[in-house]
Amino acid sequence: MNIQTNLWVFQDTTTIGSGTTFKSGRNDQLTIYITGDSTSRTINFEGCDSENNWYSAPAIRLPELTTATSTTGINEVWSINLGNWVGIRCRISAINGGTVKITGRVVDMGASLITNIPTTMNATITTPIQSALLRGTSTSDGTVTTLVDSTKNFELNSLNNRTIKFAVSNTEYIRNITSSVGDTIGFADTQPSSPASVTVTGSTGGSMVINCKTAGVSGNDYSVILVAGTGISQQGTVSFANNLLTITSPTDVDGNPDQILPGNIETIINNTPELSAIFVVGTYEAGKPLDILSESVPFTGGSDGVIVVSGVDYVVF
Repeated sequence: MNIQTNLWVFQDTTTIGSGTTFKSGRNDQLTIYITGDSTSRTINFEGCDSENNWYSAPAIRLPELTTATSTTGINEVWSINLGNWVGIRCRISAINGGTVKITGRVVDMGASLITNIPTTMNATITTPIQSALLRGTSTSDGTVTTLVDSTKNFELNSLNNRTIKFAVSNTEYIRNITSSVGDTIGFADTQPSSPASVTVTGSTGGSMVINCKTAGVSGNDYSVILVAGTGISQQGTVSFANNLLTITSPTDVDGNPDQILPGNIETIINNTPELSAIFVVGTYEAGKPLDILSESVPFTGGSDGVIVVSGVDYVVF
């Protein structure tokens, strides 16, 4: 089957096995449908990297929005974010008394979010895409490092290294998730810092410092995040909304994220009046690329913790 096809058959079997692998390509979201007449079964959601190494893949059950990497249920619907994986499979490790059929439907969200998409292979798509894994609202008071949502039941550490975004008292926070279990998400504390400055580095040696020009601001007035780009031959872009500076990587002709050069970020910020009025890029090692991070670059420090109270809307990506 073609990877752009909307429908996919992972399994239609009475025996255990890995089934058919779906290559994610440029698709964004996968919905999995589990049916059949087996009396019992265990299905494992798994994703692979470019070297065909397989890992447990968090999936969200619909409409309950619970997260797990496997299921023993039947007549269920699950959703997986394809942005993290080169391929997805639904491996059956146990089955008794009948058949399991697992099908999928994929969505390439880029076509609905971007207008005037060029058709040439070397064209540039300039609109960055970032899809949410899940959304919700806190149902009771948490702490400076936890958010509680009793409508969810997260598998242990299933959201680790994801990013959570929420706002308390009109201040927006972007935090790397460090723990998740049951109804609770844990993250780096919500204490503000001063000044609003961040150093972004990569394992390949590149680094840059982004400072806020506005005097007296705290670290949580402005946040910075690196996002892997999506689209064929996309240029690196920078956007700024809700006090969040988002740096989106370029991509190659196959749609794979490339690394960022700090000097290019400096050029984009300096040439954008809205950004150059707020941010300045400091010292960096020219010519050395930065790795693309899936999590935010959190600010730290400060003394007045902010409790994540009931009624706070959040999104995980």
